[in-house]
Amino acid sequence: MIVATALVYPDKKLSSVKAKSVTKRMKEKLFAASVNRDTIMECERLGLSLDEFAEICLQAMKEISVRLGL
Repeated sequence: MIVATALVYPDKKLSSVKAKSVTKRMKEKLFAASVNRDTIMECERLGLSLDEFAEICLQAMKEISVRLGL
């Protein structure tokens, strides 16, 4: 979901993506339709909101953005 969100930005960079954008895209069923949203929502079983989970994942991915090519 995060990669798909980054790829719709003009610069295609993770540095441009905000966690709120990722959570907004989660609601769009046709956006990244192959992403299993139920699996992502498992974060709530760990006591994390979707916003918190997206922020944690996004920050971790930004740290390795060069290796990810984003």
